[in-house]
Amino acid sequence: DAPPSWQDNAGGDISGSGTANAVAKFTGTKAIGDGPITFATNDSTFAGSVIIGATSNGNAVNKLTIASGTNGDGIFLTGLGTAAGMGTGHYKAIDFQYSNTDSSFGSAIRFVVADDTAHGGQIEFFTDNSSGTNTKSLTLDKSQNATFAGNVTINGITTFNIDADSKFTIEDAGTNAVYMRAGASDEVYFGANNNYQLRLKTDKDVVMDNGGNLGIGTGSPTHKLQVLSTDNKSFLLD
Repeated sequence: DAPPSWQDNAGGDISGSGTANAVAKFTGTKAIGDGPITFATNDSTFAGSVIIGATSNGNAVNKLTIASGTNGDGIFLTGLGTAAGMGTGHYKAIDFQYSNTDSSFGSAIRFVVADDTAHGGQIEFFTDNSSGTNTKSLTLDKSQNATFAGNVTINGITTFNIDADSKFTIEDAGTNAVYMRAGASDEVYFGANNNYQLRLKTDKDVVMDNGGNLGIGTGSPTHKLQVLSTDNKSFLLD
C-alpha cells in the first residue's frame, strides 16, 4: 500500500522539503518548509523571538517575552526535582553576556542556597570589573541584610529605620566605630562602641562624654570644660 499523504478539505496534496534537524512549518497554504527551530545534539536554536503566554511581544527587539498571570512566576528556577533539593552554596543564575562569542565579560544574578537545613536563600549580584572577571557587588542575605562591595551613592532624602529608635552604624571589624542614634525624645546621639559620646579624633581628642563633660586634648574629661595643652597645662571650668 502507498503511504498516506496529508490532504486539505479541497483534496489538494500538502508537500514541501526542508533541512535536517529543522522543525517544519507551513510556509504556504499547501507547502511545508523550515521553521525557526533547529535541534542539534544538545541544543535547540530559535531563529527569531520566543513568545510564551502572549499573543505579541510588543517590541521587535525582545528575544524572549514571557507573559504570566497576576502574581505568577514569569521565570521559575528550581532544584533537581529531588527531595534533597540543592545543597548549601549551590545556586541558580541568570547571566548577562555582552557578546555571544566572549563569556569573559558580563554580569549575573545568582540565587544561592545559604543554608539548606533552614531553607535560607540569598541573592547575589555580580558585575564586570572591566578586567573580564565577574565580581560580587551586592548580596541580599536570608536575614534581609544588604552588603555592598563598593561605594554607595544616595541622591535625595534618605530615611533609616522609621521607628522610635533610628540608628546608623559604621563598623570596623565588627565594632561600632561610628554610631548615630535618634531617640524617641528627639535627641540625637553620636558615639563610638555604643557609648553615646561625641568624640572627634584627630591628632588630639575632642570628647563629650555621657556626663556632659567636654574635653579638648584629653580623652577623659573630668570637668564641664577641660582643655589640656601640649605642655600638659590644664584649663578647667565647672
